[in-house]
Amino acid sequence: MPKLFHTYITLPEPAYFYTWRVPTSCLGMTMFYLFL
Repeated sequence: MPKLFHTYITLPEPAYFYTWRVPTSCLGMTMFYLFL
């Protein structure tokens, strides 16, 4: 949890992305790979 929060601070731009990606790790990971 603290690690995710640290990333949230270090990356303020994609903060919204990590915000919705946290509750949906599986779906978030899939979408993340699709974006790449």
